Amino acid sequence: MWGTLDIVPLARQGRRFERLIPGAELRYIRGIGHVPMSDAPEELAKAITEFALGRPRSRPAAHAAAGW
Repeated sequence: MWGTLDIVPLARQGRRFERLIPGAELRYIRGIGHVPMSDAPEELAKAITEFALGRPRSRPAAHAAAGW
């Protein structure tokens, strides 16, 4: 999980981690920073649940268009 406004570290580092960590799946939450558990707890919980259950990730069209 990465907030698109996170600067600690920069959001682009998430893509690097996804490539380097086997089984990793990067998801962005638009408009939040470094603390998704307080900024977007429902969205974070949904993403964690989907990952844990092995469900395909949903990637909003805006993320794809922005190259996220």
